[in-house]
Amino acid sequence: MQNRVTGNKNTGWLPPFLWKYKWALLIAAMLGGIVAYSATLFVPNKYEATAVVYAAGGGSDNQMVMKQGNTLILLQFLKSSFLRDRAIEAYNLVNHYDIDTGNAQGKATLIQRYTSNVNFERTLYKSVRIKVTDKDPEFAARLANGIVRLSNDVKKHIISTNKKENLQAIAQNYHDKQQEVDSLAEDLRAFNQQATTQALAKLNGRLKEVKDDIHHLRTNLRNIREKLRIHDLNHHLDQAKERYNQAKSKYQLEEGKLAAYRKELPAGDSAVIHVEASVQGLKSQLQELEERLKTYSKHEDRYNKLIQDLALKLELRNNLEKRIATLSNSFEPTVESIEILTKKKKLNAEMERLKQLKKKYEQAIALFEKPQRAAYMVSRAVSNPEPVSPKTLLITLAGAVLMFLLTLGVLLVRKHKLPASS
Repeated sequence: MQNRVTGNKNTGWLPPFLWKYKWALLIAAMLGGIVAYSATLFVPNKYEATAVVYAAGGGSDNQMVMKQGNTLILLQFLKSSFLRDRAIEAYNLVNHYDIDTGNAQGKATLIQRYTSNVNFERTLYKSVRIKVTDKDPEFAARLANGIVRLSNDVKKHIISTNKKENLQAIAQNYHDKQQEVDSLAEDLRAFNQQATTQALAKLNGRLKEVKDDIHHLRTNLRNIREKLRIHDLNHHLDQAKERYNQAKSKYQLEEGKLAAYRKELPAGDSAVIHVEASVQGLKSQLQELEERLKTYSKHEDRYNKLIQDLALKLELRNNLEKRIATLSNSFEPTVESIEILTKKKKLNAEMERLKQLKKKYEQAIALFEKPQRAAYMVSRAVSNPEPVSPKTLLITLAGAVLMFLLTLGVLLVRKHKLPASS
């Protein structure tokens, strides 16, 4: 209760005080409002125009799709110095704001004026609101829509430039790889041709050796045939064996007949004499045939060896001649070697990479030639004849309240000083 009474005593003086100086405070508030209102008459009106931009990208179904990430990118792009400079140039804001940009201070003033008059803010609906304030409502709407148009044009230009640079980079990689593959193919062809030349020289040298061996074998066979006076040793050997066996059988038969005749007939009988002569002739024939067989058998192994070697050499000569003909007459002669196979493997691998780069290059061309869709969906700005500044009523009320409080403060100071001075 004591505190409540004390509180009333401390504040009870205020209502009588205000009532005492009511006319002074009222006149001061009116004068403050009049001064503030008069000040607004010297401030030019400013008008606001608003455009709403949806940062939409393309979906898989070719429809416009809005994403939060697109909005952030668009907001950064709209606030970029690049777009700001384009807007200043396109709408001649230097003359519109009547700023001398001949020095650094003028340029800074121009940028500050643009920044204060053009604002960007993100909305709750994944869009960006562009607000432009200006002394001309038509110009404010035109600048807001122009910024949207410039952002679209610049975005398309940037995308087109990036696609062009991407296409040029891919094309350069593709052409470089193509030259590399051509160089590898030429290197392989030259190396193959060199290897083929070396192989032909080696094959011709080997063919000459084989032909020399064939000539030597034929000379040895000819010498044996001339020495034995036969053409085919094996044939004559078989005939000699057959004749020897026949003569031997006949000799044994005649010898048995002679033994029987000698037992039964007298020694001077003509039959005995005839058989004896026949046995003697057969014996001489057997001896001759046996000597011939020995001579033939003596040369048989060497003769057959020469025949076999000659057959092998003739087959080798024919194979060499076919190989030489193939290397000499084919369109792309090739000699398979480890080094050539390695080069072929590398060439095939690079050709596969070239194939992949070609596919990527064709995709880049298709993307570059694909027409650009509209970058954004826009709610256009329209001119608003109602000024947004200065706020005449608000400024007037603020002036009146300020002057009222200022006068009240002065009176309170004066009230507290009077008792002290008396």
